[in-house]
Amino acid sequence: MHMTTPVSGSKSGRKPGAVFGSIERMFNMLTPKRKGSLIDGPRKARALHNVCITNELSPDHVLAQLKTVLHKKCIPCQQSAYSLRCSVTDDWGRAKLAFDLEVCALPKNSFMGIHRKRVKGDLWHYKRLCEDILRSAKYI
Repeated sequence: MHMTTPVSGSKSGRKPGAVFGSIERMFNMLTPKRKGSLIDGPRKARALHNVCITNELSPDHVLAQLKTVLHKKCIPCQQSAYSLRCSVTDDWGRAKLAFDLEVCALPKNSFMGIHRKRVKGDLWHYKRLCEDILRSAKYI
């Protein structure tokens, strides 16, 4: 009489990660989604500090203008929806300055705004560079 044994600890024939995969799927179904999805457009700015008000009505036009100016100034950026993460590196490739420029809708107004936020680096370098970018884009 020849008996076979289950292979590598799987007694029921299911995959080892099947239980955790089903829990993860159930957790994702029960988690509420964000109200302001990316299809609706840019998010609305709650506070108006660090926001430059533009005369543009189209968020895509403002974003394209910012990307053009950043490209001319050789500042690399990564786009995520209506936000640009910009970084300035030194000669060795280390990040000296990192900041975000986000196109946002203004409350009680139909114009677009540009919210700026310093992530890493010198405050005065960030201030001068952001002013230069916004001046070149003709938003100041």
